[in-house]
Amino acid sequence: MEYTALRQLSAVKDWLGETKTERDAAGAS
Repeated sequence: MEYTALRQLSAVKDWLGETKTERDAAGAS
């Protein structure tokens, strides 16, 4: 169960990272 939680947390971090990158790119342009 702990392993699954860590995978979910990692997936959320990746999603937030991608969102932040897209938001930064949109703000830069």
